[in-house]
Order: sequence, then C-alpha cells, then structure tokens
Amino acid sequence: MAGHLSDLLVKHGYHWLDPAELLAIDDHLAFCASCRELLCAAAQSQRALLALHASLAAAKGGDDHPAHDDVQGYLDGRLDEVDRELVQVHFESCTLCRTQAARLCPSALRSDKARSGEF
Repeated sequence: MAGHLSDLLVKHGYHWLDPAELLAIDDHLAFCASCRELLCAAAQSQRALLALHASLAAAKGGDDHPAHDDVQGYLDGRLDEVDRELVQVHFESCTLCRTQAARLCPSALRSDKARSGEF
C-alpha cells in the first residue's frame, strides 16, 4: 500500500485523527477505491468484534464495565488516582469501552496515551 495512508486509516478507526489528518484522509478516500474498501472492511470487522464482545459479556451475566459517570470523569480528569487507574486498566483490555470513550472525547485518550508513553 505504498503511497497510501495506511497509518492514517488505523488512526481513523480509533478516532485519533487531528483535523489536518482528517482532511488528508478524506481527500485521499475521495479518489482511492481500495482505501475506501479497506476502511469499510475494517469498520465491519470492528462492529462484529464489538457485537461479539457484547454477546460474551451478556452470556457471562455481569457488566464489569465502568459506569458512564466514571468514564466521563476519567475523560474530564475528575477521578482520583485510584479510580483513574481502574478505568485506564479497563480501557487497555476493553475495545468496546475504549472506542466509546474515544467517540466521547478523542483528545483525552490521545493525551493520556502520550503521558503514559504508549505513543
């Protein structure tokens, strides 16, 4: 995929694009059918994985996800150190919650990853 925006496609899937990157990928996708197909396939795979995760969680009979207020507090920086760590550890293992949090506030997750050295 030389010359294509594969790194940006990955970031697009996690909603980690800054405005300039979003414009670049939108311009590219307007003319590149193979990247549009790749992005569509990735989105379908992500939806299937999220559905599988939800089914497994329902079958398990418990909801071990953080409460919405805790997620919002994490994104807003209002949680104490212990609660913040609990939510962060959950995000590391739960694609569903990480994706939903990224949709609520993409910049909070990017800056948190930068602070922790994951980027």
